[in-house]
Amino acid sequence: MTRMALRSKGSGGSAQSTRREFLKKAAGAGMVLTGSHSAEPDSDFRARSSGHSRMAQGHPAKPRRLLRWKTHGVAEIPHGYQVAVADVNGDGRLDILAVSSVESIVQWYESPGWTAHAITSRTTKNISLAPLFRPGYPSRGVALATEFALEKSTEGGTLWWATPPGSPDAEWSLRRIGRLPTSHRLRWADLNGDGRLELVDAPILGYGAAPPDYGVGAPLTWYAEPEPLLWPHASAGARNGDGWDSHPIDSSLTVVHGINVIDWDGDGRDEVLTASFEGVHLFHAAGRGGNLRWTKTHLAAGDQDSKPARGSSEIGVGKAGGRRLLASIEPWHGAKVVVYSEPDSRAERSSLWER
Repeated sequence: MTRMALRSKGSGGSAQSTRREFLKKAAGAGMVLTGSHSAEPDSDFRARSSGHSRMAQGHPAKPRRLLRWKTHGVAEIPHGYQVAVADVNGDGRLDILAVSSVESIVQWYESPGWTAHAITSRTTKNISLAPLFRPGYPSRGVALATEFALEKSTEGGTLWWATPPGSPDAEWSLRRIGRLPTSHRLRWADLNGDGRLELVDAPILGYGAAPPDYGVGAPLTWYAEPEPLLWPHASAGARNGDGWDSHPIDSSLTVVHGINVIDWDGDGRDEVLTASFEGVHLFHAAGRGGNLRWTKTHLAAGDQDSKPARGSSEIGVGKAGGRRLLASIEPWHGAKVVVYSEPDSRAERSSLWER
């Protein structure tokens, strides 16, 4: 495994060119990179307050905090795709997990030296992974979506539950969770607000969807962990990971490319945001257990002028000046970064957000 590192040499043109060339080569090679920063006067990036200025409030102005970013090579992964972070070995440091979408590579990289450890080499066309390593939580492992093929919307999509072995050098145990063709994004969420986590699976396409319009709704789905995985003192045999129950959320949206899990309204249970051909939607659950009832709210239209690719591709949430914002990439696999601002009054909140 080849590792590369880049150290900044100043804010002059030559150093910036070096960084650009390195990042271009790294992206082409499928490299996993990390970034760190330190406060220095000749930084390339500046962090600024979004509130009122201190001068306007009668306070002396503080100097801007300047940040210098350094890029550190972690690993070379042919056709590297999704990256996630989690404290895999419980040492208090965040490790990096990554997959190859072509090669049979699913690995985690141990911080701080980034030693590579295989999770599994038995799966193919890996597309998404969702690590579950939380202090005090009874189950530990990684949910993995495999056999992805955009051109075959009736095939593949096997989901696995991978659990770590006793030895860091051994591959992990795999148990089948289920199968949804074109499974594309996996996220953990507390949908019930009871402290237990559910696995949300967002296939990008509906069954049988085909270009150019992919006009079949994708089956957004959640899975409940088997009860034995949540027993703190269960035997290894009882906690084998079999028996995941699937439950539908929605099947009305096409090309669901991005999702985001967030406690949107502060009620202690998570909501799901989606980015699709139809724009950005919020899914809110009511009820308990496997009988959740879902409400869908349309927040943003996305780019409906571009064809055939349209709508929204990714979705993020932020806030500025006390006002909530949505950030999206548009259209699907597009090159536009778009921000939507929340309507001011309650009466306006039934309308789409301002683009």
